[in-house]
Amino acid sequence: MKKTLAAAAAVTLMVVPLLGASTALAKKSSPPSCYPNCEGVTSTVQYKARNANMPNGNFANSDWSGATLTKATLTGSTFEGANMLYAAMTNVTAKNVNFSGATLAGANLFKATLTGANLTGADLTDATLGKANLAKANLTGANLTGASTYKAKFKNATFNNTTCPDGTVTNTGC
Repeated sequence: MKKTLAAAAAVTLMVVPLLGASTALAKKSSPPSCYPNCEGVTSTVQYKARNANMPNGNFANSDWSGATLTKATLTGSTFEGANMLYAAMTNVTAKNVNFSGATLAGANLFKATLTGANLTGADLTDATLGKANLAKANLTGANLTGASTYKAKFKNATFNNTTCPDGTVTNTGC
């Protein structure tokens, strides 16, 4: 039986239907009740959380498309193969997070701390990475086509067969 975020939502977590009215985020939200093992969770509603503390969680192969995680702490978690299409993850702390093979197309990662993140093979097409810190991130095979990287920091990041925002492929940096 597949888990869903709707079924796994904690009482203090704000969840709204995809077509429903938006709701203001609480000052602090709890992680979903499936945490720390949310592997394979399928979202049937948009997940919204502010200041949620979810380090070392397993979110591999889960569906977080359209989710809003504002100022969340995700350090050490894995989102390997996760669908995070159009997710809003502004001001998140995601140090050493595994996003390998994840779909982050159209995601908003403005001011995200992604130091040491594994973005190998991640799809970041049209993502917003403005002012994000990707120091020591592994971008091997990542696709950044159309991504906004205004003032993003890539100090000591690994580029290997990486597609830059302008569509060029590089091994040295965008």
